[in-house]
Amino acid sequence: MEIVRILARRKANVNQSRQQGESNSMALTLISYLNWRPDGVSPIFIASLKGHVEVVKALIDLHGDVMQNTHDGKSPVWIARQMGRLDIADLLSEV
Repeated sequence: MEIVRILARRKANVNQSRQQGESNSMALTLISYLNWRPDGVSPIFIASLKGHVEVVKALIDLHGDVMQNTHDGKSPVWIARQMGRLDIADLLSEV
C-alpha cells in the first residue's frame, strides 16, 4: 500500500501500462512490488491478478481505469474472476 501512496504523491500515471523497453513507469514499479513482470498490463490488472484488494481500492481511489484491458483484451474484472477473487471482481464492477 505504501508504494501506491508514494507513486501517487509523485503524480505517477495510475493507468499506464508497461510498454516494451520502458523502465521507469508506475506499472513497472508496482509490478516489481507485486513480484510479477508481464508486459502490457495496468497496475489494477496486476493487483487484481495477485489478489491485492487494498491496492485495487487505492488505485480506484486514484482514478485508476478499471476498464483498461490488456493487449489481448483481458480486463481486471475478468482476471479477478479467473483467479476466484469475486471480492475484487465485485469491487471493480461497482466502479
